[in-house]
Amino acid sequence: MLNISDCEEKNMLSRIIFSTCPHVDFIAKRKGSVHTIRKKLLNNKDEIKLTHYLLSSITEYLIRFYNQLAISITIEDQFDFHTRKSGQFYSELIASGPENSIDDYFDLLVNALSYLTNMTIDYMDIFDYTPEMDLFSEEEIAFFDSCIEKFIANHSGSKISTPFECHFGYSGSNIIYFAGRIRKTVLHQINLTQTQAIMEIHGFDDNCKEIKGTIVEGDSAGRKIVLHTISHDIFIQAAQGYINGTKFSCLYKEKDNKSGGKAVNELLAFSALNIDN
Repeated sequence: MLNISDCEEKNMLSRIIFSTCPHVDFIAKRKGSVHTIRKKLLNNKDEIKLTHYLLSSITEYLIRFYNQLAISITIEDQFDFHTRKSGQFYSELIASGPENSIDDYFDLLVNALSYLTNMTIDYMDIFDYTPEMDLFSEEEIAFFDSCIEKFIANHSGSKISTPFECHFGYSGSNIIYFAGRIRKTVLHQINLTQTQAIMEIHGFDDNCKEIKGTIVEGDSAGRKIVLHTISHDIFIQAAQGYINGTKFSCLYKEKDNKSGGKAVNELLAFSALNIDN
C-alpha cells in the first residue's frame, strides 16, 4: 500500500472521502499563548468507533480487490483555528495515491463508505446521496456485509451516547446525523439449519460439555438454551463471561443425539459482545 508521504511526488493526489462535522467551541478561553480547551469534544468514542471501523473496512477492501492501485486511506484529525472564534476540530478519511487512480475510483470509495455507514444504525435520516450498489460485484457486496455484521456483532444495540454529524467526500452532500443506536444482532436463521442469537451465560458444565444460558434478543428472547461444545477455550471464555455478566453472540445448529433422547444444540461460533449502555 502507498505511503502518504509519496503523495508529494508528481502526479500524486489526496482527496477527502469522509469527514466528521466540526466540533465547535473547542476553545473555552485564551490567555496569551495559552488556550483552555474542552477536552470532551476531542474524545467522542462513538465518532472514533465509526471512523476506525470505516478505515479498517475500506483498507481491507482495497487490499483484497484493488491492491494494484496503490491507494492508501488514512485518518487525519484537523483543527481549524481561524474559521470560528472558538476554533473547530474534526476528522477526515483521506484517500491518497496516483492522481488517475484517485480520480477514477473516488466514486467507488465514497459509495462503499456510504453503504458501510448506512447499514450500521437503526435509523438514519434521508440524505441526498444513496449508494450506487451496481458499481460493485456480488463478491464485493458480500465483503461489505461481512464487515457490517462484525461491527454490529461487536456493538449490537449500543447507544450512540454522543451523537455527531458527518458527510461523505462530495462537497455538496447533506449532513448525516449519526445518532440513536447501533443496529441489534437479532435471532435469525442461517442456511435453514443454523441459528444465531445473543445470549447471557447462567452456567456451564465442562464434564457434560454444556453451556447454559438465556437468549436475550429477538423473537425468542427469554428462552433457555443449552449449547454443546468440546472446546476448552470456549468454556474458559464462558466462565469469564459468567463472572463479568458479558453477553455473547452464538451460532449453533440442532443435531440428533447419538445416545438417544432429544436433539442437542451444537455450538459453531461463540464471541463476546462489547455493548455500551
